Amino acid sequence: MTSRAVEAYQHDMGLDVDGIVGSMTWNSLFSTSHPGNSGGSGGGSAPAGKLKKIIIDAGHGGHDPGAVGHGLREKDLVLQISKRQQELLFEEGYIVGVTRAEDNFISLSDRTRAANNWGAELYISNHINAGGGRGAEVFHSIYGGPSKTLAEEIMKNLSNIFVSRGTKSRQGENGDYYHVIREANMPSVLIEHGFIDNSIDANILKDQDKIEEMARATVDAIKAIFPPENEEVKIKPSSFISRAFNVVDELSESNPILPGIESPFEVGGVKFKYQAHLEKEGSVNWNLKSFQGFTPEDLFDSFAAKGLDKMMEFYTSAADKDEVAAMSDTFLKLTDNIEEIRVSVLEISPKLSGFVIKPFEMEFLTDTGHGEWKIREIITLEHEMHITKETLDALENAAFTFVAVIVIAALCYAVLVFGAALLGALGFAAAFIIGYTLGREVISPVTS
Repeated sequence: MTSRAVEAYQHDMGLDVDGIVGSMTWNSLFSTSHPGNSGGSGGGSAPAGKLKKIIIDAGHGGHDPGAVGHGLREKDLVLQISKRQQELLFEEGYIVGVTRAEDNFISLSDRTRAANNWGAELYISNHINAGGGRGAEVFHSIYGGPSKTLAEEIMKNLSNIFVSRGTKSRQGENGDYYHVIREANMPSVLIEHGFIDNSIDANILKDQDKIEEMARATVDAIKAIFPPENEEVKIKPSSFISRAFNVVDELSESNPILPGIESPFEVGGVKFKYQAHLEKEGSVNWNLKSFQGFTPEDLFDSFAAKGLDKMMEFYTSAADKDEVAAMSDTFLKLTDNIEEIRVSVLEISPKLSGFVIKPFEMEFLTDTGHGEWKIREIITLEHEMHITKETLDALENAAFTFVAVIVIAALCYAVLVFGAALLGALGFAAAFIIGYTLGREVISPVTS
């Protein structure tokens, strides 16, 4: 290698340019020991590979304020920037961890150890400079690679906010000088967002809109160099409804709809139809668009207001109201993970030996525990169903629970929406179900 070629290589790799193949240049040429030197070209802004897990490191904290100047403290500003980066990256589909989420001190070794143990694939360390200069700069590994590629993309974006001091690397005795670059088992960069003791940079740092731009500068660079490795969302319905129907299929973004599934049980020779749809919060495509939706809390309130009293009218003896209320409450509590319920006009006709449920449709919006994803479950009864003690005897626990919740929820819904006549019929049906559970006799409103 000629001296001129060595100088060109050292310049391209961010090394000290002296034309001599010293230890750092030798390591850069042949080292594969540092993740910053694996993959990537060391230049340009082409993607270096997809990844999922990112650690954001807000420098300093607690008793260590970092750089100070013009009424500002480095530890406060980098925490703001880091939190916003975390939010933005999460929105893009990355899994994002932080070394600190509040004003506390964490040692450098604890920071990198946490990142390594967690299995982070990228390390972003946020700082603010001091010492009489001006502008932003981004440090990367002395070994170049994707660390350098990312640093260049971040610096390009930050140059729209600060004077650019360029990308840099710094040698230490045992490789990279900066601990978070040397000890992190993944590509790592250290970002200096201006000089806190420079009046021009300080005014930029005091501007919340500029703080937002700083956070986005890094996030946009990460998206360009390390696109998110999005795993397809797969969610299995887990409400009491899906358990009653023995649903085992999963919903996913590529297959967001489970087709109608006939129930594994029959009531009076009639089958229910079950459907499930994966929905995003705020854009639910309801079938029952013209019907008002209610939360489980609405149903609880309506039951306490009128539903229980309406049920009690049908017991033949002075039944213990608290016992009836407790059993009803047990069934209603199964709707706790349901966020909204909608019911078409539900008609029930009392009979001497029980009651008949006319065809209806009911929709439940269920929380999945997967961020904005919800599941909309649809229950359809296409033919009327006759409920008697004999049919209840034949039901399995899950099927009986399903029928009980549907009837009691319908009673509560009627309290909120429908008239007294329908409320009376639903009150009898609910009393019949609870009476069956508790071994209580109920009086049918039908006398012949």
